[in-house]
Amino acid sequence: MFDTADGVAGAAEELRRAGLSDRCSIEAGDFFEAVPEGDVMLVKGVLHDWDDRRCIAILRSCRRSIAADGRLLVLEPVMPSGLGTPEAAGAVMSDIAMLVYTGGRERGMIEFRDLLAAAGFDLTRVTPPLGGSEIRALVAKPA
Repeated sequence: MFDTADGVAGAAEELRRAGLSDRCSIEAGDFFEAVPEGDVMLVKGVLHDWDDRRCIAILRSCRRSIAADGRLLVLEPVMPSGLGTPEAAGAVMSDIAMLVYTGGRERGMIEFRDLLAAAGFDLTRVTPPLGGSEIRALVAKPA
């Protein structure tokens, strides 16, 4: 687990309670600067908090630290291509909330592909929506 010092506060106890402390490590830091090295990286619910410039900075930190044959997994809501559907209402409301509260936004598939490419990744796979939500797993590899 990698997050700010505030973000990881209490994480060790939670991992211990869940029986995961022997399978996880915890490190505090700033993902705009660097992230721990690894073969597989998971970025969940992070990118929609930030504008494109900051997202690319986060993804470039991942690119610098990921193994040459590694994989980046991004779990984020993906805006549907047709916004005039009832299913799109939740995504649109989340997009507005992200803009108001964090300055970020929800993105569509093409926008995610472009962000990943700008940071040195190729988008290789996208799952169907997970658990009836707009969240998908986007799988990328170093370009």
